[in-house]
Amino acid sequence: MKKIIVSIAIIALVALFCTSCNKVCTCTVKSGDIVLEGYENIAVGEMPEDDCTGFQDDTWNTLGYTYTCVSE
Repeated sequence: MKKIIVSIAIIALVALFCTSCNKVCTCTVKSGDIVLEGYENIAVGEMPEDDCTGFQDDTWNTLGYTYTCVSE
């Protein structure tokens, strides 16, 4: 019984610490409200959620497109 309780506690701790782990950051390029074909949910790497939401690609912005990123 103690092994089960210890196992559950370890799993809970791992799950708690994993919430701060890096997650896959994907970005989408839009022109107005229209998503550019082939440029939806492009994986740009693993990073903390705050870094992902602030991630920008100046090339797309310079061309007048909207570039938004989210963590998965």
